[in-house]
Amino acid sequence: GRLRALGRRVQIYVDENDLTRVSDELLRDVVQTFDERVFPTSARLWGRAVDIDGDGRFTILLTSWLARLGGGSLPVDGFVRGADLDPGLAAPFGNRCDMMYLNANLRPGPHLRTVLAHEYTHAVTFSRKVAPGPDGLHGLEEEGWLDEALAHLVEDVHGFTRSNLDYRVSAFLSAPERYRLVVEDYYTADLFRSHGNRGSTYLFLRWCSEQYGPKVLPALIGSKRRGIANLEAVTGQPFARLYRQWSASLYWNALIAPGDRSETAKPPPSESNDWLMVGPRTSTIEPDGPVENWVSAGTSSHYALVNASPTGVVSIEVSAPPNAALQVTAIPLPADRPELTLRVLPTVDDQGSVRIKVDVREHTGVAVRLDSMAWEPLVPAADAHASGFRRGRLDGPALAEALGGLNLPERGSLSAATIPLPELRPGDGPVVFKLVGTDAKGRKVAAWAEIDLRTVETREKE
Repeated sequence: GRLRALGRRVQIYVDENDLTRVSDELLRDVVQTFDERVFPTSARLWGRAVDIDGDGRFTILLTSWLARLGGGSLPVDGFVRGADLDPGLAAPFGNRCDMMYLNANLRPGPHLRTVLAHEYTHAVTFSRKVAPGPDGLHGLEEEGWLDEALAHLVEDVHGFTRSNLDYRVSAFLSAPERYRLVVEDYYTADLFRSHGNRGSTYLFLRWCSEQYGPKVLPALIGSKRRGIANLEAVTGQPFARLYRQWSASLYWNALIAPGDRSETAKPPPSESNDWLMVGPRTSTIEPDGPVENWVSAGTSSHYALVNASPTGVVSIEVSAPPNAALQVTAIPLPADRPELTLRVLPTVDDQGSVRIKVDVREHTGVAVRLDSMAWEPLVPAADAHASGFRRGRLDGPALAEALGGLNLPERGSLSAATIPLPELRPGDGPVVFKLVGTDAKGRKVAAWAEIDLRTVETREKE
């Protein structure tokens, strides 16, 4: 690394192979953001990284190696190694230096600033927890899920951009049963680049902070406890209760009208860098219909809407392996709640262009005005910022033109014979679609569909 920039609180080295890649503008952005925003905010609210080498500055190394981790399959924007902050580890195991690594491919702007704030929080959390206490004993690193949740929540405090969160939250909401909340070590669990897990941790800790106040974040960072024990000590609540309340509110608060929401009952972000989000994805169960079977990871949730029966009474039986310690929460929904279904039928023409037929229907006799339809990969790529398909969307006039209108009447339907999706290609993996509307009371309603273009055959030329 070559020293390229000095600030009051930071010094920046650049990989000698990336000297021409890193611009002066980027260096100025990092120095100014760290000195004027990231460091003073952290020092005031939850602490600072320990100055291991005693030089009075935090060190940053910019290198394009971060884009080539795992042979390019596991690229990251930045990271902090606890080994570097351990004065007992000499090179090559540690640098005996308070530092972070940033990807030399980053560009000046809000995303860079967000990554900088995120990674410095990891350094602070490690410093506060692992540094020797009054008894001279070292603590233990925070568990991975809570460590990442803290760093993501700090992004909200700074408010630079949501570009490090939007796709992760959306991935989790699109398939909540896929993603474990509590993961002690993402590396050993082979979940290092599983973005939906990170979306889950952020939403959970965001809810805890809203319920129990601004003390939550600094108390968690400053505590020598870890994981669930840390969270229970700070909130004063058992984890099982926190998890149940959060899971229920995640669905309910996304759909109720804004005027009916309590001060602490906030919905998930509904608009974030053009990502459309409205609560977790649900399945629908018909009384006397097929049995609903699903597989959930530990500390994850499956959401099912049980429709009414003509008799007015529905008996529900839920079974799971005894060691699953399954929680079941039943929430009565209003009788006048609208219900939508969305059907998406993909086709591929002889030119390789993907098109879809869409049919949307309302089933409970409540009119809905449609707002937006969006689609994205069910599972984001490891490098979620790489070029290629990330998301598509139709809003307002564009959606009205595709469906022939936005007003969906009571028990009515709207359909589109063909909607071109130029960003998709034959052979693409599962793609999830979400359609969002609003009823006359201001309540949101969502419908979901999923297609897999690997199973769609190209139509032969006539």
